[in-house]
Amino acid sequence: MFKILLLLLLTNLCVCEDIYLFNSAINLSQATYCDNTNIWKCKTCTKDNNNLYIYNENSMRFIAGYNKYYNSTYIAIRGTENMYNWMDDIRFTFSYPYINYPYVGVETGLYILYSKIKNDLFNQIIKISNKYNTKNLILTGHSMGSIVTFIPFDLYFNNINFNNIKLITFGSPRIGNNEFVNMFNSFNNIKSYRITHYYDIVPHVPQCILGYNHIPQEIWYDLNNYKYVYCNDSKREDPYCSNSCGYLNCDSISNHLYYLNVSIGSDGDC
Repeated sequence: MFKILLLLLLTNLCVCEDIYLFNSAINLSQATYCDNTNIWKCKTCTKDNNNLYIYNENSMRFIAGYNKYYNSTYIAIRGTENMYNWMDDIRFTFSYPYINYPYVGVETGLYILYSKIKNDLFNQIIKISNKYNTKNLILTGHSMGSIVTFIPFDLYFNNINFNNIKLITFGSPRIGNNEFVNMFNSFNNIKSYRITHYYDIVPHVPQCILGYNHIPQEIWYDLNNYKYVYCNDSKREDPYCSNSCGYLNCDSISNHLYYLNVSIGSDGDC
């Protein structure tokens, strides 16, 4: 009986810690949509983050800094500014950028966006991590900001080691093929949370029938952002979570613009 109670207590502690992480991540993700004047004053930002750097060039934006609570460098990448044109970022074709892994495919349009900022991303990751002497990393982004998922691959290929990487995405499209997902799952220093909201349209493109797949761990929130499910990703995508709506019914842009009770996007909470 004692062991059961202890297990339940530890489970609840883990869930509460996850929720705190999710809230911190959604705050950072929303901050990327705010203008430079308000980006560090937005009402959704938390006291745990030292905000050090804003990149805003080539139609791309990311923020980088240090999170005291998690003793982590963090990166948050902005999604598409105009949510009604978000499909323009996706090419529906694969690119194979990893020379020694020729079967690992990534979505071409999304990888082009990532390539625009890759060098600056890594300069900030190394600079901030050295400044605060940390080997922990938090990566987050909403919508097309989920290109943050490419970072662990380049860390691996460049022999840049972190002890603990937390990846939290909101409303991510599918960004790679099965081999991409397999390689991602082989990284043993990453804890991944792929958060979806009810009938959000974006997690359903590009389609599985074209060879695309999602990384784990899906966490699916209901319409009111109150109840959530840790989905079963053992078969890639749980048919009882976001995929339960069926492709033709998963068409909500409003669900895409509202995560964890935060209005997110260019018209969101700043």
